[in-house]
Order: sequence, then structure tokens, then C-alpha cells
Amino acid sequence: MLRRQYLGLMLVACVTAAVWSGSAGGQDAAVPGDIAWRTDYNHAVVEAEKRGLPVFIEFTSNDCFWCRKLEETTFRDPRVVALLSQQFVTLKINVAREPKLANDLRIDRFPTLVIAAPGRKILYMKEGYHEAEAMIEVLQRCVPHVATPDWMKHQFDVAQKAYHDGDYGRAYATLRNILEDSKGRGIHANAQRLLGDIEAKAKERFERA
Repeated sequence: MLRRQYLGLMLVACVTAAVWSGSAGGQDAAVPGDIAWRTDYNHAVVEAEKRGLPVFIEFTSNDCFWCRKLEETTFRDPRVVALLSQQFVTLKINVAREPKLANDLRIDRFPTLVIAAPGRKILYMKEGYHEAEAMIEVLQRCVPHVATPDWMKHQFDVAQKAYHDGDYGRAYATLRNILEDSKGRGIHANAQRLLGDIEAKAKERFERA
């Protein structure tokens, strides 16, 4: 627990220092593979904040056998690829190119996987190889902990008000917008239930007409 708290504080410190120094500029280098790995820490953190998604970080090294095995097996599993691509901002940190970040975060074994919610709260951290099934379980467990973005909360409030006012068309359109971008958050289920109520009301109106 203490290490997780330390890592969370260091993640905040690292991104703050980089922003002040101007090192967040430039584009991420492309990394081959099915998963769209980012390679710039600051860009990934900012993107995660904007999208309201957790950031998934793999700390790796050039001579790491288990890192290569992870790439060749688990990160090729279609279920893992889908989860990471749709519900996480993925970041790969190679210590050969980013030794200071790994040192600052006291990471010296590879691979080390870290999942952090927007705001840099650590949801998961573990060293070593992960089988696909274990990886899927970890990813699915972390997703519900991610806070719902403010815009989505606002949209849901708008939809609820429109529903109670009898403006079902507006409520329906607003809920569809939430469902398209919710990324599996808890509000997704609430929006789906309200959408079901609206569809039932619309059916009643149609039958009466």
C-alpha cells in the first residue's frame, strides 16, 4: 500500500515537472503492434485525463525475456487488445530510453505493469508476466473504478430532466450520446435503464395513438 501511495505521488510529481520544463511537446513515436502504444508519458497522462480513461503502463527493457513473451502472447490475445484499445490509454516505457522515470518510480524489475486512474491514483501494480485470462480479470476489475467524466454526468442529468418533463426525444438523443462514449462506466447501466423506460413510454404512446 505504501509503495502504491508513493508511486501515485511520484506520477503526479513527474508529470508536473515535465510540464514546467516543457518536455511534454512533440509527438509520440510509433510502436508496431495491434495495441496503440503511446511512448510519451506526459501525452498519455493528458490524454487519459481528457478522455476520462485509466492509463495502462508497461515498464519494459530490451533484454527482458518475459517482456517479449508478454508481447508475443498476452498482448496478441484479441480480448486483451480490445479491452486495452477501448477502455485504456496504453503507454510503454522502455527503461533504456527513459531510465529516470523508472528510477524515480523505484521500478527495477520487468515487466512491471501499472494501471492508474485519471488523477494518477494507482489502481494496480504488479511485476512479472501475466497470462491472458489473468490480464483480462485485472483490466475488467479496474475499469469500474474510473470516475465518470463531468460532461457525462451533466448529460445524464439533462436526460433525466427531459424524461421527467416528457421530452422523450431529447432524453433519448442525450442518452445515446452517453452510451456511445461511456466506455463501460457505471453510468452506462443507468443510462441503459433510463433508455429502456423511454422506449416503453414511447411504445405506450404509439399504442394509444
